[in-house]
Amino acid sequence: MILIIYNFIFPIRLVVFPQFAFLLYAFLLAQAIFYRNLFVIFTKTSFFAPTIFLSTIVLLLSIFSILYNQSNDFLGIILIVKYIFSITSSLIITLFIIRQYQNNSLLIFMKIIVLSTLLVAVVCISEFFIPEVKMLLADIIYDPPGHTDYATSFRVKGLASSGGSSLSVGLATATILSYFLISITKGIKSLFWIFSTFIISISTLFVGRAGIFLILAFFLLQFISSFSLKSIAKVI
Repeated sequence: MILIIYNFIFPIRLVVFPQFAFLLYAFLLAQAIFYRNLFVIFTKTSFFAPTIFLSTIVLLLSIFSILYNQSNDFLGIILIVKYIFSITSSLIITLFIIRQYQNNSLLIFMKIIVLSTLLVAVVCISEFFIPEVKMLLADIIYDPPGHTDYATSFRVKGLASSGGSSLSVGLATATILSYFLISITKGIKSLFWIFSTFIISISTLFVGRAGIFLILAFFLLQFISSFSLKSIAKVI
């Protein structure tokens, strides 16, 4: 399940097996079939019907557009199918974690996300400073056509097939989650989450601007909030 969650956040496609990510999705589908009661719970959630309804409408509009314009562009249909699959996959993963860990499920889920991102962050930093690591990853991880040529670019993507804005936003999200783990962890264990927050934040510098802006905005809001509370406390 940890590997599936990692692949859901940071999909990996191997040069020798470009469809590697779909193999893990197939494994997730097998789990969904095995844990059929979890899927039943998913269908009873309040947002199941609206999601399916809106997705169906957009899908029908895409099909109508293709037929009306006599186009061969099926990108709209592909995106809708991927969207439905992503929503379903994320809910199945969430329900599985809840079933296994119950009251600690949210904390466990956050830790898995942060640890997965920490691995990506460490590889990103290594890739930037050690050319041999970048060349090794270029030979192993498949880059979809049209994406940045990371083998010759200064940008990095770590252990993932997609970099840029999508990866930087993922790193920024994990930074915020790691910061939250610091606030709820006491003693020496908090040092690890401080380290994780620092490493993930630094790695964003080598990936994309979107994540950098999100991290700066978050810490700026934290500073403003903390400063405001201290000012109120002095007045009182």
